[in-house]
Amino acid sequence: MRLRVLLVPTMIVIGLAPYAALFAQTEQIKEQGKLEEVLVTAQRREEAVRDVPIAISVLSQQAIESMGAESFVDFARAVPGLQFRDAGPGRVKLSIRGISSGTGAATVGYYIDDVPLPTNNGFINLVTIDPNLFDIQRIEVLRGPQGTLYGAGSMGGTVKYVMNRPDSTKFGSRIMLTGSGTTHGGPNAGIDALVNAPLITDQLAFRLVGFYHYNDGFIDRIYGPPPSVFYKDNDLINRTRNTANERTSGARGVLEYKPTDRFRFTLSAFHQSTDMNGLRYVTGPPSNPNMFLQFRQPLNVEEPYSDQFNLYDFTASLDLGKLNLTAIASHFIRLFNMVEDGTIHLTRFFYAPLGGPILPGPLEEITNQSSNTYEARLSTVDPLYGFHFLVGFFSQHRTPLRWANWVVPGANAAYQPLGLPLPGDNFYTNQTHATEDETAVFGEVSYQVTERFKATAGLRHFNLKSSSDSVFNGLFGNGGATSTTHFASDKNNAKFALTWEPSRDATLYATAAQGLRPGTGVGFLPHLCDADLIALGLDPNRPPTQVNPDSVWSYEVGAKTAWLGRRIEANAALFDIEWKDIQQTVFLQCGFNILANAGKARSKGVELESDISPTDRFELSVAFTYQDAALVQDTPPSVGGKKGDRIQDVPKIQFGGAAQYHWPIMQGYNGFLRADVQYTGLS
Repeated sequence: MRLRVLLVPTMIVIGLAPYAALFAQTEQIKEQGKLEEVLVTAQRREEAVRDVPIAISVLSQQAIESMGAESFVDFARAVPGLQFRDAGPGRVKLSIRGISSGTGAATVGYYIDDVPLPTNNGFINLVTIDPNLFDIQRIEVLRGPQGTLYGAGSMGGTVKYVMNRPDSTKFGSRIMLTGSGTTHGGPNAGIDALVNAPLITDQLAFRLVGFYHYNDGFIDRIYGPPPSVFYKDNDLINRTRNTANERTSGARGVLEYKPTDRFRFTLSAFHQSTDMNGLRYVTGPPSNPNMFLQFRQPLNVEEPYSDQFNLYDFTASLDLGKLNLTAIASHFIRLFNMVEDGTIHLTRFFYAPLGGPILPGPLEEITNQSSNTYEARLSTVDPLYGFHFLVGFFSQHRTPLRWANWVVPGANAAYQPLGLPLPGDNFYTNQTHATEDETAVFGEVSYQVTERFKATAGLRHFNLKSSSDSVFNGLFGNGGATSTTHFASDKNNAKFALTWEPSRDATLYATAAQGLRPGTGVGFLPHLCDADLIALGLDPNRPPTQVNPDSVWSYEVGAKTAWLGRRIEANAALFDIEWKDIQQTVFLQCGFNILANAGKARSKGVELESDISPTDRFELSVAFTYQDAALVQDTPPSVGGKKGDRIQDVPKIQFGGAAQYHWPIMQGYNGFLRADVQYTGLS
């Protein structure tokens, strides 16, 4: 439990909330106990969430603050159908409805407003950024393929952060202070602040947000020269407590100008940096059979981690009457620096077998990823002859750069006499420069067949290109090698949906949608893997150079309903997803691996969610997911998958529930008491 205090110029909210997340589908602004209707931009136009023929979860600013959420993992566990693998801030891999991204490029699109953010791909294994949640208008989680409107990478779904825009009618400011404690750690603290300033009333305004958060570490680093590579409890010699503490700071500024009622443009800049003094890794059995929060190492090798990004974007919108024209340009850059202790791997494969000294083996990795994105859309505001349509053009150019260094001072002097020459003490160095280009044209059209029945169809045509140039050196780099890869593909994504509204409080829909994940070049393999390639029937002189896109077809039926004067909202969805040509990791005996297309899978399940407001002061939220994601055929032996094997990182059962009671304390003061529970099954 933690005490949370929110300070604003006219109001103080004091509440008790657990550190875990909670789910809220709709903003709980009350009018005599009714649940307020929520507007979303999931289909690139503002409309009521009940009118969108896909499953959507929406977390409002009020819900985010009530739950005490500061990062993605604070709310994600309670969103139905959303799964993730958490290795610390900015190192989260997402999946939705069982379409896992454990290998290959991302399967979930990730957006701030209308700007897609690059994540992991075949060249650079970066994962999703974790933007600060203060002053966010809402978060939309779109479940199921969103390939027609959101493009490649949205094969499983899309997570969209919608930021608050400047208000040109009034000045405002706000400060939020948070405090908490970490089990097996220490105290945490944070401060968030914002200022909103009209510069020209009703025309020009500026909004500035700043934040700083400290979260204490909770993993003990255990180290010391052991009698064996694998530790036992009595081998423990030294301990550094509560490593992997986290410091996150940043700022976001937005300038919006509306010279007329029909024209608006927005300039924004967002900077965030995170620093940690260790990685959130825990050693597993057999050396840590009780799974204590410990990371056990032969030597005391520190593992600093830093991650920062800058996002700049420009958006212009022109109202043409029944049509709206939108243009977006953005620049994103991310710098990621990590040191990972590789001493245990060198000990297992070299130090122990050769009987030499154990030397510290930190592996340093620096990644720089930048992208330029452009998009233009023309869409209807009101129906034209019964039709709503949207057409657009998209272009993104990405340039990932990766540098890796695994040089162990003194290694050559120690191990050359033992038969392992290491010129320059170099186990492995690598520099990879890649370029990725995606262009697309897309469109979606809806026709109101009758007053209550609507049909929708959409199509997106992609052109995907990528290339990389790499230089390798050291023992694992063949003593000096180069590698070049190329990939190109043209693909289409389609979508069809039918929507029926028997009443204003009920919407039934059926959707069939296609999604794909881009292919990519395949990385370098050293000569020590030649025998493994031969065993797979491959020529070591002509190793695989690319992995092709994989794709899904998703079939979904759902209902969105409201009851008792909108005091109860209840939604349900059934889905069945067919996944083919899955990008999989082929594990080689040499210790390296490659990507390949192998196998088919199927993910099917049900999602239920409800918000209930029995009184003006009491609210309940529940969400439940059952899904079965498994292979439907054997993979090649090198992949190791068998028919019926479950997809990695996908639990069968997820459940989230929250209850909140709020009451007035005095003039300008409110209080609330909140309890949450989440359950995630084995995966």
